[in-house]
Amino acid sequence: MSTLSVSEIFNHFDFYQKNYQAILLDSTQYYIAVEDAYLQLPFSVKIPLFLGDLLQLWCSQQWVDHTIDAYLFNPQDIPFKINTDRNLYYLYQIDCRKLSNNFAKTHSIQSQQQDIALHLGQILQYLSTYKLLTRPQPAYFNDIKHVV
Repeated sequence: MSTLSVSEIFNHFDFYQKNYQAILLDSTQYYIAVEDAYLQLPFSVKIPLFLGDLLQLWCSQQWVDHTIDAYLFNPQDIPFKINTDRNLYYLYQIDCRKLSNNFAKTHSIQSQQQDIALHLGQILQYLSTYKLLTRPQPAYFNDIKHVV
């Protein structure tokens, strides 16, 4: 199985939007791994986010925001408020290993710096939308059924 990067997805984003429904129904396409896309919760293992997960979250506008309540960190780790008037930020990684520190990585099509690290205030809305995703059954489950 191949692995995509977030920038590869956005380089062909029109294709993925056009084929969104077919990808959601086909487990071999849905479960394509995406590099650095994951959820990391406190006291939990890293949960990978697959192509189908991200497409559902982005195309439904659940993990896309232009008014994101977040702060960007510059190289000196001094936070400053993001100017979100014109940019859309597509979340692809949420890391909350520490209870008080919720970080996210986003991709912005409009921004000159396309991958941006953010400090998120509230994460409950993002976690709840992730938990409500509908996924196809992985193909290897179908193979097991035929053997039994």
